[in-house]
Amino acid sequence: MPRLRSNPFLFTSLLVAALALFSASTLLAQPMSNPEAKPPRTMTWVLTNGTVIAPEQIKTDGNLTTGYVVEATAAAQGRARVLAGKFTIKCTIENKGGGQFLLRGAWDITREGAPQTTRRTPDSIKGTLVANLDFNPAASINQAAGAGPINGNVLVNPKRRHAGKEVKAKGTFKGDEKFNGTIFLSRN
Repeated sequence: MPRLRSNPFLFTSLLVAALALFSASTLLAQPMSNPEAKPPRTMTWVLTNGTVIAPEQIKTDGNLTTGYVVEATAAAQGRARVLAGKFTIKCTIENKGGGQFLLRGAWDITREGAPQTTRRTPDSIKGTLVANLDFNPAASINQAAGAGPINGNVLVNPKRRHAGKEVKAKGTFKGDEKFNGTIFLSRN
């Protein structure tokens, strides 16, 4: 019986062809949209219809005002993780003296119609806001919006991992004391 000799060229060619076929079939089997894809590099929301929630719960103790909570309608301009939803911010306001105030707030934008239990998913984005002010926004709750401008720094701490990396974002908020304005975020 004749004996077959191994041909290194033929073996290598077959191996390359098999790998190419396997790679192509694996690629075609992947879904075309990836729900774990990174969020856009920049995101912007316009906030409107800001309303102070439960003004009767605003308390001032010494130099600290708590219970200042505002809700507004959020609409993304361009691509964003949450395109439309509700903006909520819970603030503390510290009287620094000399007519200067420090506002610190924890905010979130939650997709329209998302149940409360999904507030830590892609249906929501959360962050903090810090602003130095020359007025106390809680003192102007009975006035029409526009009592004073708020220009603050916004930060999104890593809450979710994308492709094994923590995603952080920072940016600005420009608006009024009822948080009618614009949030701009840029991902690191």
